[in-house]
Amino acid sequence: MGLGFLRLLFAASVICAHGGGILGYDFTTARAAVQGFFMLSGFLMQLVLTEKYDPRSELMLFYSNRALRIYPIYFLAMFVAIVVAVFVYPYSMGFLYNLHEVLSGINPLEWIRFVLTSLFIFGEDAYVYERVSAAGLQFTAGGVGNAAETYIIDPPAWSISLELTFYLLAPFLARLTTRWLVLVLIFSFALRVGGWSIGLDYDPWTYRFFPFEILLFGAGMLSYRCGASIVAALGPRFLRWIFPISLAGGVALHLAVLAADRVHLPEEVIYLGFYCFLFVALPGLFYRAKGSKLDSRLGSFSYPVYLLHWPVLLIYNACFGAAQNIYGGTVRTIICCLVVFLLSYAVIVLVERPIEKMRHRRVRHSSPDSTAIGATGMVVSSPVP
Repeated sequence: MGLGFLRLLFAASVICAHGGGILGYDFTTARAAVQGFFMLSGFLMQLVLTEKYDPRSELMLFYSNRALRIYPIYFLAMFVAIVVAVFVYPYSMGFLYNLHEVLSGINPLEWIRFVLTSLFIFGEDAYVYERVSAAGLQFTAGGVGNAAETYIIDPPAWSISLELTFYLLAPFLARLTTRWLVLVLIFSFALRVGGWSIGLDYDPWTYRFFPFEILLFGAGMLSYRCGASIVAALGPRFLRWIFPISLAGGVALHLAVLAADRVHLPEEVIYLGFYCFLFVALPGLFYRAKGSKLDSRLGSFSYPVYLLHWPVLLIYNACFGAAQNIYGGTVRTIICCLVVFLLSYAVIVLVERPIEKMRHRRVRHSSPDSTAIGATGMVVSSPVP
């Protein structure tokens, strides 16, 4: 079990949350899975910007490699989502049907914005703060139920918009001293607390607002730095003890989540425990599976699984109807997982692997010694994130 397995577990958790779960049971909430991805991204970006890239001289190489990682699979998933939207349109489902319902309320500039955000992903998260009215798109602080998010071609892409925003900042955050990075986290936490104090304690503010979520991206970066410091001071063997401790903590936290409703434990207390668990666990998970091809291959499924699960769920709902009970939700979740994993495997073989080879060649040509052990001793032997 390593970071690759954890990434895949988070992606599967999103399917369970959207599909109805297994006998009504989810691995974790969609919010926890998405925020877990944010912390993982922070950890991995600090890792590669420390061990593989020089943020000063290889900034454009870093950005272009991130684009190669994100956009080809995103465009393929968007094509699939468009084809599915055409199929489910007669069933009053999908973004095409939603757009058709509000054609008179969207002006040409908003159409241009829709096309640009769909192509470049940046800005798709803004739709969760807007609703469609007779006057066009208008800001709303309300929940996502009345938001324009349903007009996104592939709705899960809203979180990719936040990821891309973080990637723009990552080279500069990675160069900050730990003291300044901690100050950034404190500032983000203060903003979050300020939001809570004025009543912004509901979706989308709980995990979709980037100024609040920089806390989690930065916590992942800080987790890497702490792990690297431990390796430098005590040696890599020390991290082996972190894995069983963090695993036990994860099981205990999961039990606490299940018991939260019964004991009326505040939701934010549970999520705080989840963040702390990940902060401690990430370095140990990384070291435990370092160099594991199996873990790397499992992790490669996470991104296509995350993007493709939504159109697959729409197809299922159009063909068989929405699940009416926990057994129907279980069947839907299992079938959708199987189909999504098969589709994702095809995407990995036909699209991702050729692109990964090209990305690796670009890094090696730029930094011939990039696979050597860095000052931290934490070798990067998995594919370039």
